[in-house]
Formats: sequence, C-alpha cells, structure tokens
Amino acid sequence: MACRVLNARPSSVARRAAAVLLLLLGGQAGAAPALACTGTAADGDALWQQASGFPPFKLLRQRLGPPSSCSVAQVDSRQSIIVEFPHGGRFTLANDTVLESSSLQVAVPESAKLNWSKALTVLRATERYAAAPEGCGVAWPLLARRRNTGPTDAQAEGTACNCKARLGAERGRVVRLGFSLSC
Repeated sequence: MACRVLNARPSSVARRAAAVLLLLLGGQAGAAPALACTGTAADGDALWQQASGFPPFKLLRQRLGPPSSCSVAQVDSRQSIIVEFPHGGRFTLANDTVLESSSLQVAVPESAKLNWSKALTVLRATERYAAAPEGCGVAWPLLARRRNTGPTDAQAEGTACNCKARLGAERGRVVRLGFSLSC
C-alpha cells in the first residue's frame, strides 16, 4: 500500500481529493482563510486549506465556533500552522517535505466535551483523509479497548508507513488528539 503525506504542495490528484472531501465536510475548496494568518510560510493559504480539511479542525469549528487566530511558520523544509479556537481549542499541523511527514495535534477544551467513541471516529476519519483512501492500517480495536483499561494516554500504530493515532483523556473525557504519518 502506498501512503501519501499531505504536504504544502499537494499533487493534482491529492488536490482534487482534498477538494471533494472539503465539499463533503461542508468546507469550500479553494477558499482563503477566514482570518489572516500571521507569520511566514512559503504558502500559508495552502497550509490553511489543508488544515481546514482535517476532521478535527471541522470538529473544533463546529463545537467552538470560528477560529480566533492563526499563525504559520516555515523553518527549512518544515511548515506549520497553529489555529486557535475560542475557549482554548487549538489545532496544530506540521509538514516536512524532505522527511515526507505530517503530524497534527489537537487540544480539546472542556466546552467541546469529546467522549472516547467520538474521538475515535474523528481519528479514523483523519486516517482516511491523511492516507486516502484505505488509511494506513491503524489498529483501531486496540485503541478502542484501551479506554476500558484506564490509561490517560493511548496510542495505536498503523501497518503502513509510520502511522500513529493518539488520544489523551482527563477525568473521563478526551482532551488531546494526535495523528502522525511519515512515509
């Protein structure tokens, strides 16, 4: 199975797939950021477009409202975007075109009330978005069972590329989501 890392310069196939996914998720392909991002990156609009297509971004926007700030940065081959939402929600996406890797981290505030089952659903959709169309083979049943064993943090790895999904919980609710992919 070939996995694709979504980077700041997606191929035409990846661009079309992202546009279709954005339309399905209620976004608008080709839309500029709803707010101006501060900082510097080779293509901040492409980072925004990519970030806003990820399911956790859509979840934060749905539950917390529009983003309140956005910043982009580029250091050598690594580009990143940090999008802040009201009430402490945060979405961070980093891409490295040389290492062919992507990672995202999401902080879910108390007001978003994300349970383990919903968090798994969002991460599964993230896997399909990042490693379309089949995903990268994350061991979802293992991650689903971890909830019942009581750890605060749980991680499952994929069978293709170096793919990882992570959940962090406090007091019975998910407060952190993470997903990384490196091919």
